[in-house]
Amino acid sequence: MLGAIACAALPSSLLLLGGKPLSSALVVLLLAVATQAARLAERSAIRRPPAVRIPGIPVGPSTHPVLFANPRSGDGAVEKIALADEARRRGIEYVPFGLGDDLQGLASEAADRGADVLGMAGGDGSMGPVAQVAMARDLSFVCVPVGTRNHFAKDLGLDPGDPGGALRAFGDAEEIRIDLGLVGDRCSSTTCLSVSTR
Repeated sequence: MLGAIACAALPSSLLLLGGKPLSSALVVLLLAVATQAARLAERSAIRRPPAVRIPGIPVGPSTHPVLFANPRSGDGAVEKIALADEARRRGIEYVPFGLGDDLQGLASEAADRGADVLGMAGGDGSMGPVAQVAMARDLSFVCVPVGTRNHFAKDLGLDPGDPGGALRAFGDAEEIRIDLGLVGDRCSSTTCLSVSTR
C-alpha cells in the first residue's frame, strides 16, 4: 500500500518541480527512503518480542477448579477441541456462558461455592471479569487461549496452538504474580494478579 501511495505522489511531484532533473531525482530518492522506512516500521510493529520466562512458585493441584468458557471465541474453538470433555476428564467444573450472562457474577458465585482456582477459556475480552474476581478473592487464575488473537496468553508465553494443554495449570503448576491493571473500576482484559502456568 505504501508503494502505491509513493507511485501516486511521484508524477504530481515531478509536475510541480517543472521537470528540474536534480530536484526530481531528490524527490524520487526521498520517496524511496520514506517508503522503505515505513515498511520497516510496519514490520517491527507486527513482530512481538519473545516472552520472558518469569520464575513461578510451585503449587499443588487445585481441589475445586472451575473453568468458564466462551463457546463463541475463536470461531468456536472450544467446541472444535472438545474442551468441555477434556476439562471434565481432568475433574474441572466446566461452565459455558452465553450472551447476556454476567461473567463476573458467575465467577463470584463459583468462588462463593469454594472454587480455589478460576479459569477462563476465551479471548482477551473475556479474561478480565474472571481475573478480577480471582484477584479480589486471592485465587489463582488460569488462562486458556481460545480467542482470535490471544494477546494475554502470548504475553505469558502460552501456546495458543495448544489451548487444551493450558488445562495442566489446574494440576501441579507454577503460580506467577503479575501486575494488575484497572480501567475505571474494571480489571483490564489483558492483566490480572495471579496466573497459573506450567
